[in-house]
This record gives sequence, structure tokens and C-alpha cells, in this order.
Amino acid sequence: NDKIFKGNPKPTIFVGLGISAALILTIQKFTPTSGDLMLVGIPCGILFFSSFVNPTIFGYVAKHYPGEVAGRLGGFIMFFFVFGSAAGILISNLLLSKTGSYMPPFLLLAVVTFLGAIAVMFLKPPKGFEWVYEKEEKR
Repeated sequence: NDKIFKGNPKPTIFVGLGISAALILTIQKFTPTSGDLMLVGIPCGILFFSSFVNPTIFGYVAKHYPGEVAGRLGGFIMFFFVFGSAAGILISNLLLSKTGSYMPPFLLLAVVTFLGAIAVMFLKPPKGFEWVYEKEEKR
């Protein structure tokens, strides 16, 4: 992230979520005869690109907030990860039971993932803690 995007987390998260969303949409093309590339490669690609997100978010928190607050804020953010995961399972199961198809849950996952990619482009550094990342940039 630092070498390619000069420490800006937005492109890293956007790329990770955007490519993950696109790969999730390709799941609709799976068939029993899809072959190894589709059945193994696409899920591995989703995991690879989505793995860009969490470390970048926690790096952003560590860079923009003082140490006394960063750990607590990271734990608070983890609450939303866990809550979102649990809610996603519940909603996906409801969609599956209502429709009898796995496509609506995957489509919802792709839409939410893509919306996250768009939302991150509006991320702004927090006000009041400028001294934290200004001190970091002087190093």
C-alpha cells in the first residue's frame, strides 16, 4: 500500500472490495462441470482480494488515531465485522429459504461488497488527531 498508493488506504480497499464483488458475481456461472479454475480459483481469488481490506483498515486506524484510542477503536470496528457477518448469515439463509436458490444471497453479497468499495472513496481522515499522522509523516 505505501509503495504503490503512497500510504492512501482508499485505493487498496477499493481494489480489494471491487475485485471481490466482481468475482462473487462470477459464481452465478458455476456448473457441476465448471472445472478446477472456476470451482477453486474463483473462491481463492475472492479470499485473496478481500484479505486486502482488514489490515488496511486497522493500519488506517493506527496511523490516524493516538495509541490510547487506536486499540479501543479497532475493537469497536471488530464488533461491526462480527455483527455484519452474523447478520449476513441470517439474511442469506432467509433469502435462500424464500427463493430456493443460492443466487440471491450471492447477489446481495456482491452488491454490499461493491457498495463498500464505493463508500470507502468518501473516507476522510478524522479531525482533531492531525498531530498523530503529521508526526508519523515526519519520521
